[in-house]
Order: sequence, then C-alpha cells, then structure tokens
Amino acid sequence: MLPAQVLIAGGIGVTPIMSILRSLRDQGDTRPLWLLYANKTWEDATFRDELAELEECLDLDVIHVISDPEPEWKGESGKIDEALVKRRLPRDDGRRQYFICGPEPLMNAAEKALIAQGVAPTHIFSDRFDIV
Repeated sequence: MLPAQVLIAGGIGVTPIMSILRSLRDQGDTRPLWLLYANKTWEDATFRDELAELEECLDLDVIHVISDPEPEWKGESGKIDEALVKRRLPRDDGRRQYFICGPEPLMNAAEKALIAQGVAPTHIFSDRFDIV
C-alpha cells in the first residue's frame, strides 16, 4: 500500500495541490489523504466545490482553516501551527509524505509544526512562491 499523504496549502497555493488530488482521483488512488487549507476568509477559499467532490471519491479529509472567520464559522480558525497539526492530523508513521504550497509565512509555520511533531525533514516537500 502506498503511504498516506498530507497536503498543506495557503490561498492560491492550493493550485498545485489540486493537480495532485485530480491525478490521484484519476488513478483511483485509495490511500488516506489530508488537506489543511488556510485562507483569510471562507470566500477566499478557491475550489471549495471541487474539494467537496474530491472528498466523495478519495479517502480525503479537507480541513479548512480560516484566519478571519465570520461569526457563524464552525470550522478551524486562526493559522496553521503546531497545535492545529497535532489536533487534526494523525501521528506520523515514518512513511507519510507532506506536500506544502503557499506564502512564505505559512510554509515556515507548517514546516516547523511538522518537524516539532517528529516528521523527518526528508518527508516534507515544499513548493515556495512569491506574489509579485
């Protein structure tokens, strides 16, 4: 069985993650997947409908994290940090792969949180970008 994967995205950094998820869907992949997806507001979260559809056909748990939520928001709020990673992701099994894409502050926080939870740096793959 292929190792589970954790995907972490911030804002439009979800775009390469969507490519991964679509490919896994098209291949009929059955491994467990988690997506931590951070945005300032719920309205900023692109691909919401498609992500919900992907949850239906993959073993995918999408965890939206909103930093500036409306009062009625019932999901995760704040930033992706060690406490959120510990609370929402399963303990690392030493085989899992972690893919991160987003703005620099998110990438740094996610990498730090994963390493603090015992994830080997060689299992973390980061796609860094800057908005010009």
